[in-house]
Amino acid sequence: MLRSLVGSEMCIRDRYMGGLLSISTEPGDCVLAYMDPKREGSVGVKNYGTGRTLSIDAHRSPLTTIQLSPNGERLATTSEKGTLIRVFDCTTGEHLHEFRRGIQHMPIYSLAFHVTNEWLVATSDSGTVHIFNLSKSAASKNAKSKLSFLSVVSNYFESEWSFAQFRMKEKNAKSRAVFLGADFTISVANDAGKAYTFKFDPEKGGECIADEEIDLLSQA
Repeated sequence: MLRSLVGSEMCIRDRYMGGLLSISTEPGDCVLAYMDPKREGSVGVKNYGTGRTLSIDAHRSPLTTIQLSPNGERLATTSEKGTLIRVFDCTTGEHLHEFRRGIQHMPIYSLAFHVTNEWLVATSDSGTVHIFNLSKSAASKNAKSKLSFLSVVSNYFESEWSFAQFRMKEKNAKSRAVFLGADFTISVANDAGKAYTFKFDPEKGGECIADEEIDLLSQA
């Protein structure tokens, strides 16, 4: 499984390549999300089944990652600040979720949706893989600040934090994570030559432990 990830899925997005886009992968209406070159921080969403195009003002700063869910119903975005992840409805443009990766500015390298649209995984320069819950009961699962009662003072205290985490040994390495099928197993690989698989508990969350670790450089 890890080798297939590295072979066909290990395509690290880099904002310096000149653009960002994402395409839905499930059968049905094809949906394309792309960085709007005329409006910084905005994403265009084109549904080729309905012919409708939607513009979403996702962030105030330049985008670094955009990712559609497999069925094209949800869109996740990050900006160059790397502190917030936002999720939108691709039909209405409604802002559904705002997740906080951390406090320090740090590049987020990849986002991926679970096939059910109930989970989102993100990787960043910190070496930590974050899993967020997107279900209707998300408020009871994702972590929140103990000072959430201060949300009237700052949106920071109202932010949702990751439900589960996995920490790679390598920091400052570009990485990409994907869900393996419909269960709760994730594969992640980085450009330091390491790949991991791990599972998270959909009820308890928290810290995850690697089930498999591969040194890709020794396999070459």
